[in-house]
Amino acid sequence: MKTIHVSFLGKVFNDQRGQMLAWVALAAVTIMTTGGLTVDVGHAYMVRTALQSDANAAALASVPYLFTTVNTTSTPSTVLKNVALQYSGAVSTDYNYNSSMGTLTPSVTTPCMDTLLANTTCSATGNVPNAVVVNLQAQVPTYFMSLIPGGPKTLLVGATATASPGGATQPWNLAIILDATHSMSSTDPNCSSMTYEQCALNGIMQMLTQINPCAGGVTSCNAASGQALIRVSLFSFPNVDTGSVNNDITCGGSATEDLYTLPKIPTSNGQLTGTAITSGANAGYVPIKYTPTTGSAWTATYQITLPSASPSTTDPDKYGFSSDFYPGSGGKQLNPNSTLVKAVGNVTTTGKSTTAGCLKPPTQIDSAYGHTYFASAIYAAQAALQAEKPVADAALATVYPGYGLTTTNGIIFISDGQAQVNPATANNRFPSAGSTASTASSAGVGGINVVYNNGNTAYTTGHNFTSTAATSPSTWGLYPDYNDPCQQAMTAAQFAYSKGTRVFGVAYGAETNGCLIGDSPYAGNDSNNSSAPLVVNATSSTATGYPASGYTMNLHLSSYSGIYPCVTIENIADTYVSPQGQGDFYAETSSNLVGGCSTTTMNTPLKNLATIFEAILSSLGNGPRLVPNQ
Repeated sequence: MKTIHVSFLGKVFNDQRGQMLAWVALAAVTIMTTGGLTVDVGHAYMVRTALQSDANAAALASVPYLFTTVNTTSTPSTVLKNVALQYSGAVSTDYNYNSSMGTLTPSVTTPCMDTLLANTTCSATGNVPNAVVVNLQAQVPTYFMSLIPGGPKTLLVGATATASPGGATQPWNLAIILDATHSMSSTDPNCSSMTYEQCALNGIMQMLTQINPCAGGVTSCNAASGQALIRVSLFSFPNVDTGSVNNDITCGGSATEDLYTLPKIPTSNGQLTGTAITSGANAGYVPIKYTPTTGSAWTATYQITLPSASPSTTDPDKYGFSSDFYPGSGGKQLNPNSTLVKAVGNVTTTGKSTTAGCLKPPTQIDSAYGHTYFASAIYAAQAALQAEKPVADAALATVYPGYGLTTTNGIIFISDGQAQVNPATANNRFPSAGSTASTASSAGVGGINVVYNNGNTAYTTGHNFTSTAATSPSTWGLYPDYNDPCQQAMTAAQFAYSKGTRVFGVAYGAETNGCLIGDSPYAGNDSNNSSAPLVVNATSSTATGYPASGYTMNLHLSSYSGIYPCVTIENIADTYVSPQGQGDFYAETSSNLVGGCSTTTMNTPLKNLATIFEAILSSLGNGPRLVPNQ
């Protein structure tokens, strides 16, 4: 018998029974690892998608506060940051919280991005933040990968969103009204030692560098061509003589101040109707000629960019609006041939410095104070806007058929808010009694015939320029009047708003005095007598006529004690309030808001005019939008 000897180890290595179990086990581990990796990575990808949505929501929700709170390129405001965090989903109290997303770390920054500026650079505009960047980082726990020896316990995923406060600029007709009274010639210590006037013009110029009035695909446009989406006209007060207004365009010296002219406003039985003259020689606003009973006639205008009978690429259109300010040479400069640019100033091709604008406070009639009355300037701008809108809309319908484009009228009013207008005989700022007003040689059309110019403190039988007889109920403080000019300005602006014009009020260097009679050191012309009619209070039993017909103020006034210059600007701003709680009242930090404005102002005081104009610019667009991350 043959005997076969096999060693124990040989049996082990040669025995194939059960070997499949090892391969099955190995395959199972591989499959579980791969499946686990797929599950964990898939979960991380889902978290990444959710993070992007949360970052988008946070950026869009917080960007409206970019210009309504004080932000810098290094530090966002607490309000803006908190709004962004509320949408980030980082903690359980946030709107988008999801516990499966792991530990989330958010960051919020407010940079200035050159790519969002049309014709300048961040350094040239003071590095004002123009975007909100939200970054979300999440440590996502793993379920299967963590079971593998040495496998990761978490996966790091992130998402970033960048939002800008305004999209492509929409069609607008803009009337910019700038205070050009003598106080604006003093130096602003918060604006690189420029005068208040020049600093304001510089802010306007910087805003224009970022407005492209041309529609997509159009490289050059002007108001006369009908291709422009944006039309801008410049107004100032006090009004100046038409024979010297060109000095504000050519830098030929100061224009000459004239007595205040009083544009006629559309009324019916004492109520403002808003029916504008939109055709014929007297359409819109036309400089008013006053002829006194003795002495020489004179003609004055509030509009610096005067209407042109033959609009061209270097002239405003028939109502004084222009779009030829853009583009200029080198992509950084405005059009140096534009009348508007000559008045407000220009940037160099590097975008880092400015060419001063020609407009400056006019040569005063005399050295006495009391040169500020601005209700008539608001009515003048509104008349021009109402005439411009149908012309602009018709042009857009012709050039861009099928788009349904229509313009929105807007007023940007910039002033310290003081209204001091001297009615004394020796220093009267208004036409003399018996003067007749005319435009285009037609007596009374477009201007108020002055028939009375002596104040009356009997409030129940008040007088103004419209009547030689005492009236009952009182016309005290009703336009046109030299009494209650701060209130008349509020009423004028709210009237404009009631006719579809959006009014931005900018308080620049607003003081705590200068509206009320008896204010010191600057006395105004609004009475502080408790028996005087409060014409801006629609609920006042003593107020009658069109101001009391129901224009709601941003800040309700129940007594004269609340009328400050800054409050005047607050109530000149329209009552528009966006869903984010923004209003169209702005004040830079040098304005005395503690004693001069409501503590419930809609917008936080901003650092400088450049930031305010950035805010207004964002409002001219179609709302916040996401932009590519930089």
